[in-house]
Amino acid sequence: MSATPPAASPALAAPPVPRAAPAPDARRSLWGVLALSLLLGLVLSAAGVALKERVVRALPAAHEAVAPPSGIRTFLDDAIDSWKPMKLALRIHESPAGDRLWETLREFQVSGATGAAGDLSDFTETKKFQYPLTSLLPIAALEDAGLGSIRSLNTINLAAFGIAAAAVALLAVLRLPAGGRAGALVVGVTALAFALAFYPDFYALRNGNIQLWINALFALACLAWLGGSTAAAGALIALAAMIKPQLGALLLWAVLWRNWSFCAGFLCVAVPAALAAVAVFGLHNNLAYLEVMSTMSRLGERLYANESINGIAHRLADGGVEGVLTRDADYYAPYYRSVHLATLAGGSLLTALALLPAWLRRGTPATLADFALASICFTIASPIVWPFHYGTLLPVYVIALAVLLDRPRDGWSVPLLWMLGASWVLAASYMPFLRLLYERPWNLAGNPHFFAALLLIAVLVQGAGLLRRGAAPARGRPDLVGGSVLAGS
Repeated sequence: MSATPPAASPALAAPPVPRAAPAPDARRSLWGVLALSLLLGLVLSAAGVALKERVVRALPAAHEAVAPPSGIRTFLDDAIDSWKPMKLALRIHESPAGDRLWETLREFQVSGATGAAGDLSDFTETKKFQYPLTSLLPIAALEDAGLGSIRSLNTINLAAFGIAAAAVALLAVLRLPAGGRAGALVVGVTALAFALAFYPDFYALRNGNIQLWINALFALACLAWLGGSTAAAGALIALAAMIKPQLGALLLWAVLWRNWSFCAGFLCVAVPAALAAVAVFGLHNNLAYLEVMSTMSRLGERLYANESINGIAHRLADGGVEGVLTRDADYYAPYYRSVHLATLAGGSLLTALALLPAWLRRGTPATLADFALASICFTIASPIVWPFHYGTLLPVYVIALAVLLDRPRDGWSVPLLWMLGASWVLAASYMPFLRLLYERPWNLAGNPHFFAALLLIAVLVQGAGLLRRGAAPARGRPDLVGGSVLAGS
């Protein structure tokens, strides 16, 4: 009987397998998908801009002008999508009706009555304010500092646009190391080109929407997570949740993952912000926002721009032109029980998908891919999701690409890469001609961003194995390392 050989000491262990150069076909596939995705997105967007006037004129009804105002000065002064409703809420708050802010706002939305709120004639075309009151704290502070004009707020938005793009480029450089300055430059410039070609961010910038602040905060949160500071990531997400409360669900997500540093960072921002909102706007006004969220969930919007489960269900239930191609005259869309149930069911499924990895892989730490998956699910589970709300997908594309480059090569490698490219084209392109398909069921094609998000979810789940039981997804073989492929080394 032979003796069992002793275990090899670390010093005597077999040397690591040398890093193999990426296969030429893998490099060609990667660059082919990237180049084709960027080119196709740009071509579709250019065609969309060129054809917009014809599309709007061909529609039986439309809620927008044929051509947008041109010129940087016009943009800075006229982009008011978020700013006018927020200023309306602040105007009501400062009036004798300020202790019944939401009730006064509701009366103004439905009948134009102002009561003790005084003259609100400046806001007759921007009645719908649906943010939490915590979102008004920075706007009020900027007004106190003399930076609350529309032009100032749009200038800040322009800065947020640049920060988000730069953060995505830096995320790509850090997550896809190229092994040298030249390779890092290639990765960074490529990522920046994709970021600057992303339609949802341009849409938010052109409309003057505060979503750009959320996009920048989320991209910075991804960078913080990648750098090992989940506490900073939690704090940044809490700042974003002050504007978009759906992102507050990431606190529950972090609790299930037992990521206490993320929770601590989140609460260090969220608790003082909530207390400040109560101190400034009163307890009643803050509690009344719960009814506003319930109304949004129950009714939603049927306008074509609402690319959510609620919007899709509305357009399938009500194929009429009014409301689908034009803004609803009333507060939100009419109530349909089937639409309400579809909204709840779809939101529940997406929430379960975001939280399921924490249960399946309990005992292991959450990854950046888990964080990205949850952020997408909580975003599109909302009853109202316009194209600019999909701006948070931008850093997720970098994360998803890194996931595909990290995983071992198998039969899924090329299909997943092409799925990622298809998702990008759908999300990044400006395609107003899809609105010509306004009759049901063809109007399903008018939700490219929603289907882009679903494809991106599929890439993350399958590519990173997020729903596999047991250990966290392993990093892939060295024969398909992202930086090496991108750098062509």
